[in-house]
Amino acid sequence: MSNELERLERLEHLAEALKDGFLGTDVIKAKSFVLTRPDGRVGAEFSCEEGQVTLQQRDEQGTTRLALGVSSSGMPQILLTDTEGNVRLSVQLGPKNTPAIQLMDRQGQMRLNIMVAADDTPAITLFDSGGAPRAMFMVDEQGKPVISSRDA
Repeated sequence: MSNELERLERLEHLAEALKDGFLGTDVIKAKSFVLTRPDGRVGAEFSCEEGQVTLQQRDEQGTTRLALGVSSSGMPQILLTDTEGNVRLSVQLGPKNTPAIQLMDRQGQMRLNIMVAADDTPAITLFDSGGAPRAMFMVDEQGKPVISSRDA
């Protein structure tokens, strides 16, 4: 009976601490929050490590499929991955707030880049499987279309 009484007192003490620490405050601080599925597997994680803030959502197999983050240099990025965990789509704001969308192949090689440069000129670049740019479509500063291509 003494064991049960001690256990009950510890639980009451813990409940009181949780109430004071969580319900009685406006701020909860942590380096990471992990959301688990009913079976205990990780479904999502919100963390701040090495200067980067990220939110990762995982599929039923535990593979990160969506990542939202802000790098240590302040650049926001959204990554979508395939079932193998390979990044296939990236949306980001680069230096000088230049927006870009990249599509990657199964090997992770960028194949398409859509961006608006710092001078507000839009461009679409197509890459071969080795990562070399092969075709570019853009509108220059005067509003004229520019199309270029390169052989292997």
